Amino acid sequence: MVNAILLHLENGRFIYCFLMKTLTPFFFLINYLSFSVAFAQSMDHTHKHTLGKIEIIASADESSLFDKVQNVTTLSGDELLKVRGNSLGETLKNEVGITSTSYGPNTSRPVIRGLDGERIRILQNGLGVLDASGASQDHAVPIDPLLMDSVEIVRGPLSLLYGSSAVGGVVNVITNRTHNQFEEGFHSAIDTQLTSVDNGKTAGFKADYGVSRWMLHADGNFRDSQDYKINGFARSERLREINPLPLTQEARDKQPNSANQTRSGGVGTTYVGEKGLLGFSASTYSSDYGVLVEPDVQISMEQSRFDLVGERKMSGFLRTLKLKSAQSIYKHSEIEGGQTGTTFRNTGNETRVEAVQNTLGNWSGLFGLQSNVFNFSALGDEAFLPKTENSAQALFLFEEYNFGDSKIDFGARAESNRIQPLADAHFSSTEQKSFLLGSLAVGYLYTFSQEWSLSTQTAYSERAPNYQELFANGAHVATFTYQVGDAQLTKEKVSSIELSLRHKKDKHTLTLTVFGQKFRDYIALNPTGLFDDTDQSGTAGDSLDDLPIYNYLSQDAAIYGAEFDSRWNNLNSFLPGSTDFYFRGDYLRGKNTVTGNNLPRMTPPRVSVGATQKIGSFSGDLELQQVFSQNETAPNELATDGFLQVNAGIVYKKNLQDQQYSLFLRANNLFNVEARNHVSILKDLTQMGGRNVMFGVRAYF
Repeated sequence: MVNAILLHLENGRFIYCFLMKTLTPFFFLINYLSFSVAFAQSMDHTHKHTLGKIEIIASADESSLFDKVQNVTTLSGDELLKVRGNSLGETLKNEVGITSTSYGPNTSRPVIRGLDGERIRILQNGLGVLDASGASQDHAVPIDPLLMDSVEIVRGPLSLLYGSSAVGGVVNVITNRTHNQFEEGFHSAIDTQLTSVDNGKTAGFKADYGVSRWMLHADGNFRDSQDYKINGFARSERLREINPLPLTQEARDKQPNSANQTRSGGVGTTYVGEKGLLGFSASTYSSDYGVLVEPDVQISMEQSRFDLVGERKMSGFLRTLKLKSAQSIYKHSEIEGGQTGTTFRNTGNETRVEAVQNTLGNWSGLFGLQSNVFNFSALGDEAFLPKTENSAQALFLFEEYNFGDSKIDFGARAESNRIQPLADAHFSSTEQKSFLLGSLAVGYLYTFSQEWSLSTQTAYSERAPNYQELFANGAHVATFTYQVGDAQLTKEKVSSIELSLRHKKDKHTLTLTVFGQKFRDYIALNPTGLFDDTDQSGTAGDSLDDLPIYNYLSQDAAIYGAEFDSRWNNLNSFLPGSTDFYFRGDYLRGKNTVTGNNLPRMTPPRVSVGATQKIGSFSGDLELQQVFSQNETAPNELATDGFLQVNAGIVYKKNLQDQQYSLFLRANNLFNVEARNHVSILKDLTQMGGRNVMFGVRAYF
């Protein structure tokens, strides 16, 4: 059925192009003028009203995760606080099906089911972060986990509603800089933390004040850490055997140049009316951190961001009309010996208009428009990318039909994508690249009983190569690679299928998922085994300054795997109080279907078991995670040893009327084992952190 629909889509591409070219000039007019006028007319100043919860991701209804077709994970409250790290990737890396790029503790980005970079869309309050972290692993995501209120993760086909590139999934970080409901009075929180592995100090605050239907918000934080400790040599044993160095040159017991200083803050205001809301926020983020593989290279990164949100209740066919728009100014400078070598800039806007339908019989759904426009540049002597002007406009649709004990979901997206390189002293090509992309997804959920349900999803998605995959040509010192793009790359096409069995009874939940993705023209950064003569000695590969050459190649590929997550809550055991217990794991394989070779940087199998014991105001937890060795490697890729990490913590929580205080003590990697993340491009040059004891205080007023 999907292929038949795609054939019709292919035949209708001329119509779509015409519509997009016609609608685009009016797009921002619709966003900023028509919506604002309609909203202003709908405000009611005479009645108190609190809007219900607005779900950011995928579906317009309020059903539980057990009753959803799509595969969704949410983290909030104590669960989020327990796993929160220095970066978004470090915070999510132990969730089922998720690991991280592990480019040091400060620049780690989520990897979902073996897919990273532009294939994972990272959102802040439903809009893209508008940075450059998807293009390169050394670019930090400008979101501080200390200020996150919750995180939503969507795996599988329905993530296409938020971008054609999101074939791997969507991570949506939710903050309270703008509000979707009114809460009178003053509410605040402070958070401080000390860490032993890097002598780190972290502090932050959030404050909200509600009066006369206005919600006011302010937040800020700082983070300061030194080089983090490791167990043994920074370089792996396999790499040291291939390329031995004098012992005096081997970094040991501490990861050089891994220190970090981060500052961020924001303010916002929202007016919540009887029939709608309108909010605005401004935020800034800056981070200075070292490049792990280059002791003399520092990164200075900063972003200013401005968000506009609006919502208006409707009548008739539509229930709600939503507007979101974000403007970003981003800069990332690589500094060597006090001199700026390369500066990356990204200035852009993403805007989304979403219309949520009223339930009509058994039908519900939403549709909308999305625009993403940004200018990217890499300037300096070591620039390996040209300036580019990038734009994408899309139409999207999601519909759900509810049979009572079963549901059918249908999602579709049509997107026009354009990349225009600009010639400069280093790059002469000015050939514009344009892509027309279509994506379809169909899902079905059958509920056997109140305890068991089965969901299946199938989808076809298309992703355009990004500016780096097309035009890279040069040394990127921060990732210790010499990268070569291919301007002839075509769009990436993927067919996917997913099957998920879910169980929910009293205190027990179980989710078992199997999935597969088949790619045509899968684009990957592959090691060639060759070196560039970066030091200009006349011989490539004769020193550590010469960089290994990586090519962006197009190939047919398949990625498949399985995930399970089983939890028991509030169990009665021989211990006083109550016990929570979980058992979870994941398995993944990636293959080049033409050559039979393994894909690079695939997540090794993992299994985790953990328990939390609650006794009065105290709670303690213990987790064991076994990461198995990864021997299914790509050509020119080294294997990675497995490891067992033990994590433990204790929390004391005290409530005093409307105030709450928490003291916590945690130890990660309790036995200080050597751990390397196979997904990281630097896995043989750096270790993950050693034993880390954390102490912190949280207070809510």
